[in-house]
Amino acid sequence: MTQVPVLTLDRVLGHSLHGKQALILVDIEGAEWMMLQGAAATLSNDPRPVWLLEVSATDHQPLGTPLNPNFAATFDHFFASGYCACTADAAAQEWLRQDVEAVIQGLKVPTTHNFLFR
Repeated sequence: MTQVPVLTLDRVLGHSLHGKQALILVDIEGAEWMMLQGAAATLSNDPRPVWLLEVSATDHQPLGTPLNPNFAATFDHFFASGYCACTADAAAQEWLRQDVEAVIQGLKVPTTHNFLFR
């Protein structure tokens, strides 16, 4: 059986962003956390890229899955890498870990699916 190589974001980009400012736009319908698993070097690039991600709490989930099981992990991955988050809408509201937790607990509904991480 032939093993298929996995293409991660780090592998695709290589060192092409090193020393350059970048905006990375990600809209991959619920696979954001999986993409981040292969983006450690990109996340820590110098200068750090700004990320615009569509991160849905409830949309684009498998049937019977009411909440994105990787919603918190996606935000936590950015937070652990030193990023801050805000909504990518007119309000540009900062999002903290407690906002993410409120969504998980059903106490808050995001006003957007689009978030800026910088």
